[in-house]
Amino acid sequence: MELRIIVILKYVSYFMIIKTSHATSYNDIVTLRQNLTRGYDPNIVPILNQSEVMNVNFVIYITALPEVNPIGSLVKFTASVNTTWIDEKLTWDPNQHGDIHQVLLTSDSIWLPSIALGSGESYQYVNMPKKVLVHHTGRISTLTKQSFTNLCDFKMAHWPFDKHQCKFHFAEIDTEPGKIDLTTNEGNIESKDFQQLGPWVYEECITHVSNNKQAIFYTLKFSRQASFYILAIILPLICIAFLSVLVFMLPCDTGERITFSVTIILAITVFITIMKDEMPKTAQPLPILAYFVSTLILAVFMTTIANACCLVIYHRPETIPINPMFMFLTKMALCQKVQGRVGLTDSNEYGTNDTEASKNDENQAMKTLSDQKKISEGHIHGNNQTQITPEGVNLEQNQCEKVTWQRVTDAMDRIMFALLMTVLVLSTFVSFICIHVGAGYDD
Repeated sequence: MELRIIVILKYVSYFMIIKTSHATSYNDIVTLRQNLTRGYDPNIVPILNQSEVMNVNFVIYITALPEVNPIGSLVKFTASVNTTWIDEKLTWDPNQHGDIHQVLLTSDSIWLPSIALGSGESYQYVNMPKKVLVHHTGRISTLTKQSFTNLCDFKMAHWPFDKHQCKFHFAEIDTEPGKIDLTTNEGNIESKDFQQLGPWVYEECITHVSNNKQAIFYTLKFSRQASFYILAIILPLICIAFLSVLVFMLPCDTGERITFSVTIILAITVFITIMKDEMPKTAQPLPILAYFVSTLILAVFMTTIANACCLVIYHRPETIPINPMFMFLTKMALCQKVQGRVGLTDSNEYGTNDTEASKNDENQAMKTLSDQKKISEGHIHGNNQTQITPEGVNLEQNQCEKVTWQRVTDAMDRIMFALLMTVLVLSTFVSFICIHVGAGYDD
């Protein structure tokens, strides 16, 4: 038993001495670096068998969208780039080099993949760090962060509820074709570290590798937050447009109707000036909201013109005869039929009256009809006949007894208010339904 303990202690002491004697030193690192770079050519793909292919894993994570320019068809995005590959020339046995498992080497002394964004205005190479960490198995992994500018086709028809998808790709462009195969994590790439800048919201980024594995394609999807544009621009503009129609509720003799209309025009002009800077200046296709704003402007100007015409009609002298069309519109807008009660009209209502009372009512009705014909001859047209009650003639409302230019103005106010309010309501409803429902990503 004691002999076994002695043998075990000897072995433990031996390994402790070996371990201590192989502690990493400065000279071990220098020697290792010299051995690794001796005879190394950075211009040759580091594969021992040059007939084989090197796999380079390339993954990006979108972190921000600092600039989106629909006019210039450009989008600038910031991404974290992770590149990993195996360098077969940079391998060693840690036991023979002071137990060194990894070492830092300068980027210009080893081979690096030349991956670039190929869908921008020009090639944009992926930056590599000045020094890279090399594992003893030859595995090299770099992590950099940089911005890329890519061409993108924007569809602004549904502004400010617009959603866009921008397609771009990365490829190895400085290496002999067939020497490098690009790989990545295909599918939807989550970007938990995305930092929202401005109104743009990151949705997703879908990636896939080309069939020949020479390029990696990405589809970046992002949308605009519309809350600011709705609350600060669109909603006040709609309120001003609806407010302009209320001018027809003001009496003509107040003298403030023209002032009210001019104030509305000035207010809507200010909002259009603000909106001009925010609305995308593109006509392919023109935003639906641009047509809606044009409809609002047209409605406001129609309101002002109609208001001026109503005032002209209101101040016309009564010596000018009234056009039959105006008389028809006035009676249609203002006159209401007052249901009279005569002995011949409603048998249900007077079914309990006796025959003598009915005859008296008929005689009284015939007499009053004769009187009414003398008084208001020429004012009974078609079906708009005044009905008779047993007590006498129940005339229509006073505005129907005699049509004046003032009554014509009242009728025009009612008609224009109903017409323009209907136009505004329908245009607002239809426009926002088309914008909101149609907003989506193009296939």
